[in-house]
Amino acid sequence: MAKRKRITTAPKTNEEEYSRPKKKSSISFNYEVNTANKRGKFPVYLRITENRIHRRYQTSIELNRKIDWNKSAQEIRTTEPNSKKWNNELDKLLERARDIYRDLEEDGIASAEKIIEVLDGGEKSPSFYIFAQQCTVDIYNGGSPETYLKYNGFCNKFRDYAKTRNRSPEDFKFKEITPEFVGKFEAYLHTIPNQQFTKKPEEELKRKRKKGTVIESNEVKLHQNTVAKILNIFRAIMGKAVKLKYIKEDENPFRVYKVKTVPTHREELSREEVLAIINLDLKEGSMEWHSRNFFLFAMFCAGIRIADLLVLRWQNVTSDGHLRYEMGKNRKEQRILLVEPAQEILNIYRERFIQEKDSVPESIDYIFPYMAGTRDHKRWRQLTTQKAIDEMAPEYRLTYKKIISAKVSLVNKGLRKIKEKLGISKPLTSHISRHTFAGLAKDIHTDNSILQGLLQHSSLRTTERYMRRFDTEAKDEALKEIFKPISSPSQRKQDLLEQLGKLSEDELASLVESIQQQKAK
Repeated sequence: MAKRKRITTAPKTNEEEYSRPKKKSSISFNYEVNTANKRGKFPVYLRITENRIHRRYQTSIELNRKIDWNKSAQEIRTTEPNSKKWNNELDKLLERARDIYRDLEEDGIASAEKIIEVLDGGEKSPSFYIFAQQCTVDIYNGGSPETYLKYNGFCNKFRDYAKTRNRSPEDFKFKEITPEFVGKFEAYLHTIPNQQFTKKPEEELKRKRKKGTVIESNEVKLHQNTVAKILNIFRAIMGKAVKLKYIKEDENPFRVYKVKTVPTHREELSREEVLAIINLDLKEGSMEWHSRNFFLFAMFCAGIRIADLLVLRWQNVTSDGHLRYEMGKNRKEQRILLVEPAQEILNIYRERFIQEKDSVPESIDYIFPYMAGTRDHKRWRQLTTQKAIDEMAPEYRLTYKKIISAKVSLVNKGLRKIKEKLGISKPLTSHISRHTFAGLAKDIHTDNSILQGLLQHSSLRTTERYMRRFDTEAKDEALKEIFKPISSPSQRKQDLLEQLGKLSEDELASLVESIQQQKAK
C-alpha cells in the first residue's frame, strides 16, 4: 500500500509589518489515534489542522490495541486482522476530505470546520471542544490578545479535565454539556494549584496530575473568583453556540447553573507604609529601585494602570505639567496633574537618559526603561497610539501582550523584595498602587465624583455622562490635597508659606504666641 501523503496548502503572504490582511487558510490532513474510549477501544481520527489549530473527525474505525497504529506510515499495521479493509476505508475517507477541501477552496470558503460539517452530512461539528477551539481562533484573528489568552486557557483546562476522564476532549458532544457536567468541571478546577502561590515547578505538578497523584493539602488551589472567571468563559462559549444554532437555548446548562463569586478584600497600603517605601535606602539603578519608582509614580498619577504606565512616552508629558494618555483598557483619554513627587521621579529618569545616551530623550522614547530593553523594541517604539496597537496583526498583538505581562512580573519581583525588606504583611504588587491611591483619597474624604474622574473606573457609583462633566481644576486640587502629607520637605514648606500668607497680621501674631506657649511647655 502506498504511504499516505500529508497535504498542506501554504498561505500566500504579502503583508505589511504591523497591519496585515487575513491569511489564506493553511490546511493539512493526518490520521491519529489518541486515548481509549469507555469501551476500551482506540478510535482513529482524521485530524484537520488549520493555522496550527487541530480539529478532529472521528472515523468509524476503532482499534483493539493502540500499538496496531503506525503513526509514521499513517496506516494500520498488519497485526490487526482487519488492517487491509480498514486501511482502504481510511484511504477513501482521506480522498473524500481532499475533494471537499478542493471544492470549498474554489468557492473561497475552505475551513477545517466546514470540511467536518460536510463530512458529517451537513451537520455542524457536534464536538464542544472543537467549537471552543474555533471560538478561540476567531478571537485571535479578531485581534484581542487578552481575550484570546483567556479562551485558550479555558481550552487547555478542558483538555486536562478530559484526561482525568480518560477521554479525548473532542469526544465530548454538546449534548453531554449539562448542568451536572459543569458542576463536575468546576469541582475539577478547585483541585488545580494556584501557580502564584505554589513553589513547586509546573512540570512536577503536571506529572503529578497525569499520574493521578493527590495534591498535598498545603498547596494553594485556585481562588473561587478565579474559578468563576473560567466558568464565565465556558458560559460565553455556550452562549455563542446558542447564537449560531449549534444547540437550542433550553439546552444551555448556564440557564440554570449559577456561577458563584465571593466578596474579596482589596488590600491597600497605609500612608505610613507608603512613607516607609519612599524612605527605604535602595541602590540606584537596582531592580528594587526601579520597581519603587514605578509603583510610586503609578500611585501619584491617580493609580494609572500598569500596562499603560509601561508604555508611557515623554510625549505624554504636557507643557502645563500634566500626564495625558489614552487608556488601553477602555480607550478613554486621561489627563492627570503631575504632583511634585511625580515630577521628581520624571526628572530622575530624564537625567539618567541624558547621562546614558548623551542626548535628551525624544518624544517617543519610553519614560521608564522596561520596554526599551525588550526584543524588537524598535518595533514597539513606533507604536505610539492605541490605534497603532489595535491595527497590528494578531500574532504581533499577542507577542506585545506577553511582553507587557513579562515586564509587569519583573516590576512585581522588585516589589516583593521591598516587601521583604520592610516586613510589610500585605501583598505588594504593581496593581496595589491603584488601590492605595483610592484609599489615600478616601482618607481625606475626597468626593466620590472627583475620585471617579481620577480613576476612570466603572465600579464607583457614578455615571459616564456625569463623569465627563468633571472640572479638571477640581481634580488637580484633589490630587494636591491627597499627596500633601507625603510631599517633599521643600514642597511642604512652600505650601505652609502660602497658607501663612493668607492670614491677617492679627492672626499671625496670635499663631506665633500660640507656638511660643507650646514650646514653653
